[in-house]
Amino acid sequence: MAAMRPTIVAFAFLSLIAPARARADEASPELHLAAGVEIEGTRGITSTAFRGQALLGTQLGGGHVRPSIAAGVVVSTGALYVDDPRAARGSVAVGYTSIGPAVQLGLHMHSSDDHETAFVFASAAHLRTSTDARLMLDAVPGVDGGIGSGMRASLGVNWARGMVHLVADGVFDANKSSDVAGILLFVLPQQIEVTVERDTGSTRKGVTLSWGF
Repeated sequence: MAAMRPTIVAFAFLSLIAPARARADEASPELHLAAGVEIEGTRGITSTAFRGQALLGTQLGGGHVRPSIAAGVVVSTGALYVDDPRAARGSVAVGYTSIGPAVQLGLHMHSSDDHETAFVFASAAHLRTSTDARLMLDAVPGVDGGIGSGMRASLGVNWARGMVHLVADGVFDANKSSDVAGILLFVLPQQIEVTVERDTGSTRKGVTLSWGF
């Protein structure tokens, strides 16, 4: 039942915006690809991981603020750092991975010339997790070993497409080495999320910084 919750939310949202969608022109599918670094923590446990996502969705309507819906998959691999007095440095690192389906509901902001400037979104994912096999032989307090399930929820904002239009309009020239602002637009993350993740025996809160659109 837990695995169905993101899908149920997506269908509920779609039913609310269906009338607006029917009045709009046929929308083209959009691909959302992003990858970055996730840092989360709770008392006694912190985690760092690579986090990637691939979602397929569509914008609905034709105004300056357009709702959207997308679905796809999220994947991560990283380590849990757990306080453990048995360790030489007072903590031990436990490797973990996760993968699962995700849904994303968003609001896309468009300028007067119909360029997307940014979009804000909420996402939810049901995760299948696995931890380092060494936990089967030597348990670590606060970490569930083996294969399990979990969830991740986030609120975020992405400004990648708005950045591309600034470059295309000549506001910044990323090809000029002297244009520091233009270079930073591509070097710095284009997406930030505030996250809550519950898996591997703990509920952690944190932030994800990603590159992508």
